[in-house]
Amino acid sequence: EPSLERLHDAPLLLHVLILGVGVSAQLVGTRFTQHAQLLPSVLYPLLECLADPSGAVSSAAARALHSIAQAAGFHSLHRLVLANRDYLVDSLCRQLRHLEFHPHTPQLF
Repeated sequence: EPSLERLHDAPLLLHVLILGVGVSAQLVGTRFTQHAQLLPSVLYPLLECLADPSGAVSSAAARALHSIAQAAGFHSLHRLVLANRDYLVDSLCRQLRHLEFHPHTPQLF
């Protein structure tokens, strides 16, 4: 089963996939956040990718997050994160409870 942890071993592929998320957000605009599961399914993994040791991956994540924030009308990553803080804290807590499956989680701190 594909997972973010496995993709960390393929930085070029992860870079391209992340850029695709950002482009998708630009194309669909505010509809990106109106779909109940779309934003939650990409927000935490993209924030996690900001800490990736590969510069290509972390910069692609920053660009994708900026594109999502702009397309969704938040105008900044800060506002996007604030608007989704409950979801993000919940995701973080779940992953911290299972570090054996999510070894990259502490890098967010």
